[in-house]
This record gives sequence, C-alpha cells and structure tokens, in this order.
Amino acid sequence: MLNIKGNLKLLAQYLNLHEADIILLIAWISYTLAHAKVSTTNFLFLVLYGDQGSGKSTLSRIVQALIDPSVIGVQTFPHSQKDLAIACQNAHVLCYDNLRTIKPSMADTLSIAST
Repeated sequence: MLNIKGNLKLLAQYLNLHEADIILLIAWISYTLAHAKVSTTNFLFLVLYGDQGSGKSTLSRIVQALIDPSVIGVQTFPHSQKDLAIACQNAHVLCYDNLRTIKPSMADTLSIAST
C-alpha cells in the first residue's frame, strides 16, 4: 500500500482559481492520472476559459507538467484529423491554446478520441 502524503494547498497557491474550481481541477487531474491510456478508457475534457491575462496558458502548462512527461507543451489546435490522431498517440494530455472555435468535424474527432 502506498503511503503518499501531500498538501494540495501548495498547488493552489500557484493557481488563479476559486476554491470550487481548484477542487474540480484536482478531480480532473486525479481521474486523468488514475486511468491508463488504453482503448477502454474514457477521458474528460478540461476547458479553461477566462479573460485575456487570467492565466489560462500558465495553468495549462502547470497541469501538463504534472500529468504528462511529454516535452511538446501547449500548442495550437491541429488542422486535420490525421494531425489530431498523431497528437493523441504521442501524449497523455493534449493542451491547445487560443482555441476560439472548433469545426464540427474536428469536434466529432475529439469526441471519438476521448471515448
């Protein structure tokens, strides 16, 4: 049995979030870490929105560093389904910045990839 101790308040001090949002973020992180990347796993989307300068990109980098050892980092949304499929194969967490709209076909592809 693992005996892991930690203090989530240490993480909270680096986040520009309300307390309820911190709890939701920790739940998402826990779920994502606890589920292996296999075909039977369903993954949840984490959508960050807020005003310019509110720390969305910084939070994305923090979350990705905690969960995914990939060095790719936060990137722009792929232009094709093939590029998205390749990204899904090469990372456990995909972080996209400045995503204002998603084409319906890409939204469908994201839904398929998450389930």
